[in-house]
Amino acid sequence: MASSSSSSAASSRDILLRTANAAIDGYNKWTIAAILAPRAPSCIHQVLPSSLNRPARTNDEYAVYFGSILPAFRNWALTVHYSVVDEVKRTVVMKVTSRANTDIGLYENEYMIVFWMTENGSQVERVEEWVDSAYSKNFLGKLWEHLAEQEQWAEKQKSNYRYA
Repeated sequence: MASSSSSSAASSRDILLRTANAAIDGYNKWTIAAILAPRAPSCIHQVLPSSLNRPARTNDEYAVYFGSILPAFRNWALTVHYSVVDEVKRTVVMKVTSRANTDIGLYENEYMIVFWMTENGSQVERVEEWVDSAYSKNFLGKLWEHLAEQEQWAEKQKSNYRYA
């Protein structure tokens, strides 16, 4: 009698989880190419709640936006605490936490991320990234302020050392 578990194709659940994990792995590699790799060309990414006033972004828009953020964080790591898979709706919901170093200290946030997949489950079609809005507003506000000050200092130094 042949074993069906070793010879059968991957289940829909397995494919959906593999795709969602590839999306998480992309963030852990911390490059735009790796982050976008598991996404469908028409993928839309939305950071929520809506009180954060973040627009939904296409892959190209997200690459520009997130590419400007990447250098501010070092040693980025996401940890998945649990996943819930809905095979009928082709979605995976993940409870995730992040840790990274920044110039102003340790960044730690938590997320509920909903991934909607393509018909065959092999690509991410939509991302809803629910963040801790109070923490995000507070920490990122301080980080952006620090980076703006650094940029102003750098510009001043450039002008101080111009040669005629």
